[in-house]
Amino acid sequence: MKIEFKIRLLRYLKLRNPETGFTLIELLVVIVIIGVLAAVSLPSFLGQAAKAQQSTAKVYVGSMNRAQQSYYLENTAFSPTVDFLGLGIPTQTKTYEFAIDINTTGTDIFVLGHGKSLQPHLKPYVGMVGLITVAGDGVPIMPAILCETDQSRVGLAPTPVYGTVLICGANSRAIDK
Repeated sequence: MKIEFKIRLLRYLKLRNPETGFTLIELLVVIVIIGVLAAVSLPSFLGQAAKAQQSTAKVYVGSMNRAQQSYYLENTAFSPTVDFLGLGIPTQTKTYEFAIDINTTGTDIFVLGHGKSLQPHLKPYVGMVGLITVAGDGVPIMPAILCETDQSRVGLAPTPVYGTVLICGANSRAIDK
């Protein structure tokens, strides 16, 4: 090192007070910055948890639809309970309750798979599989639909409307399986 640089460094170290720290204002500025970052990121993080729970319910109800179609092809009847489908889906979690309802209208049979929301910040889901005999040719078809409510709430999703095509009920929309 150059001698001139060494002298400057020694003077600086001698003049510097080794017991100085951060001032109160500097600490307050850091705390305010951390608070603002937390306020901005926390709602986004909490929203992701709700989306993950809803995604799980969506997958479970969609799986119940596909399993009902397979169950019918093997047994010529729809499964009356979630357990008979053999999916390993729990019938109740902390956030959702899953159940099956079978409805018969004339020659048509419909099975509903419900994902009932148990918390107000989650959306309920419903899946419907039908065995519909088309007028004229008498050939049965087996359409399926998965519906999500427009708003989060506790309870069941509206029942889809059935005909030759299944349509989601009021205040709900069809989603991809």
